[in-house]
Amino acid sequence: FVFFVFLFVYSCFFSWFLSINVKF
Repeated sequence: FVFFVFLFVYSCFFSWFLSINVKF
């Protein structure tokens, strides 16, 4: 269960990071 939560958080962070890169 913890692994899936970590994966979800990591994917959200990765998508946020990509959006930041796209903006700049």
